[in-house]
Amino acid sequence: MCVEATARNQGIPKAYWGPRCTGEEAGLSAFVEIREGDALETLRELDGPIDLLLNDGFPMLALDIVKLLAPRMRPGAVVITDNVRTFPGNYADYMAYMRSPESGFCTTLLPYKSGTGFSVRCAGEGA
Repeated sequence: MCVEATARNQGIPKAYWGPRCTGEEAGLSAFVEIREGDALETLRELDGPIDLLLNDGFPMLALDIVKLLAPRMRPGAVVITDNVRTFPGNYADYMAYMRSPESGFCTTLLPYKSGTGFSVRCAGEGA
């Protein structure tokens, strides 16, 4: 699932995962859903278990999104958060939380230019 805040931004994932890519040729239409709206509201309805979260777009919501979804993430689920080195101030609380044992995640920073947080759900509790 991809959540975009505005209809204008929905064009980006649709270009990658729209009918051309998710139709019969690729066989992905059953796996891709694009929703418009506030991620914290839209994702509240999402059922689990969750295996992968690409948390990219609004740094100030990254921590709230993880806390919302973590209870539905299975052990071993992966969270990828881009630009944590590009916007260190915006991601400071997020990275501190994700690195704390209470979060239930094991987290490292991948050495890409923008800094990519890579976290694995280590436990069913936390978050």
